[in-house]
Parts: sequence; structure tokens; C-alpha cells
Amino acid sequence: MKLKNAARYFDTDTVTDGYTGAVLFKAQFSSYEGAAPDGSFQRRRVVSVAPGILPASRRVVVVQGARWIMGELVVDAFKDKAIRQTCAAKEATDLFALLTPAQAALKSPGTTLYGHRQYLKDTVNSVTDSNYDPQYEVFFAITESLKAGYFLKSANQYLHIRSLQFANEGYWVAVSDELALSPASDAEVTAAFAGTYDPLTETAGTGVTTTGVMLDMYKLYNFNTEADPRNQAGDMSLIVAKSAVTPSDNQIITIGGVKWRNIKFTSYHDAWNVQIRSEEHTSEL
Repeated sequence: MKLKNAARYFDTDTVTDGYTGAVLFKAQFSSYEGAAPDGSFQRRRVVSVAPGILPASRRVVVVQGARWIMGELVVDAFKDKAIRQTCAAKEATDLFALLTPAQAALKSPGTTLYGHRQYLKDTVNSVTDSNYDPQYEVFFAITESLKAGYFLKSANQYLHIRSLQFANEGYWVAVSDELALSPASDAEVTAAFAGTYDPLTETAGTGVTTTGVMLDMYKLYNFNTEADPRNQAGDMSLIVAKSAVTPSDNQIITIGGVKWRNIKFTSYHDAWNVQIRSEEHTSEL
């Protein structure tokens, strides 16, 4: 009997597609053999399949009722012939909606995808209130299309992707800031942009009201030139869709009854990133 056929005999775990439920193949799932000094364990598995088996199109599978995200398959060989394929698998912790900045601002549904979320560290808002906000690493299948600056919304959390890295196991790792514990929190706001003032007629044009996402300025601040305004205590970032509004310099924006001034606005994918400052703080300068 050939060695690869002998190994195939022990492929007894039925693997189904994590998105469609279609039966894919038989495999061997085993616990990841990794121990930490404190006795903790990792929610991770090693998947072993026969040569020639193709993974799920989006690399998410279900085995024994648990959903896993498969990494890149690596071929094991004997005498120059492939006998097995193995890869790491991370448990899917959340079903996320992947949103472009404009989709997040307009509360559009976006694209759904499974991810493995794990706590990374706390970041400190040293400019304003010294509060500690958690930052996470979220692992996604390498087949997914993600970009730094996009948003992730689950049933319990709202995240903003700060940077995107590639893990050698075959995953995208999205280092993400937590904006809120609930998508329906204060991160999603309604902003009323005042009409542009015409000094010749001494009248203001018609304003625009739209939805947007508001986050701490330090999580999205970019200092590009010496002419750029500095990030001051209390400044915030407001993300609004380009299709909904075109901001103007020094424009007054009312959010939740509080007046803010448009200090600077820059293009941010399919949206605007508006640096806003409370009128109360502006008047004190």
C-alpha cells in the first residue's frame, strides 16, 4: 500500500464549507501542540488532508460544529512524492461586516466575512484624556480583500483597521482599534454641515445632514506637511461619505447639539476624513 493511501485511510472528519454548508472533503483535525509557561492553550488546530485536495474558496470550514479559518496548505513529501498537505486553522470568533469608510459612514451592510479576533494591547489617548483603548489583531483568510482604513463591525464590536500585515501561516492580520463595544454606539453619529457663507450676499447656502463615524483623532491623525494643523486636546475625526457631502474650510458641523469647526479635511478612500474641533475649544485659542 502506498504511504499516501495509508494516511488517507484516517481522514475521517467531514469538512463542510463555512459559508455555504456544502460538503468539501474528509480530513484529520488535531490539536495544536503548543504549550505556554503559564499553562494556557491556543484555540488552534492542525488540518491534514490528502494531496490534491483543494481548500474552501474562502478558507472557512466547519468541523464537528466548530468554524475554522484555514491557513496555507504545505505539502509533506516522501521520496520526492507528495503524501500529505497540512495547515494551521484558527477558530472563527466573529462574523464581521467589512466596510469601506463610506459604507461605514452611510451604515451600509458591506461584505460579511469570518475572522479570528485576539487582544493585542491597550493604546493611550495621551493628547486628551489618557484613557486606555484596546487594540486587537484580527486574522482573516488570505483570500479576503482588505485594506488599511476599512472598518469591521460585528454583533459586539466596532473596529477600525490601522494596519494590515501578512502572517506566514497564510492569514491577513488586521491590527485594529476598538471604536465601540456596540455598533449602535456613539461612534455612529448624525452630522449637520452648515451651508457655505457668501460674503457678497451675507447669506449661508443650504446645509447638508448626513450620517458618519466619529473617532478619536489620535487613531487616524496624519501629519503630512508643516502647514497641517496639529492634533489638539479634544479634536476628533469625522468620517463622511464623499457621495453625501463636500466639506469646506472652517465649516460649522453640528453633532448631537454640539457645534464643531472643520479644521482640516482630507480624502480617505471613498470618504472624507474631517478633523473637527469643538467651537468652545476654538474660541479659547
